[in-house]
Amino acid sequence: MAYNFNTSPYYDDYDADDRFLKILFNPGRAVQARELTQIQSILQNQMSASANHIWKNGS
Repeated sequence: MAYNFNTSPYYDDYDADDRFLKILFNPGRAVQARELTQIQSILQNQMSASANHIWKNGS
């Protein structure tokens, strides 16, 4: 069962098809919760892709 995290209070609009690898922050400005949520999604996507590759190849 997949949950849509692009709803309140998360608003995670990360899309793996965009192939973003990092989020840059502006010095002197506060970090927003959405940026932190997107970083979590990027890391989760990278770990899932690596694990799927390892299990797929039987390594």
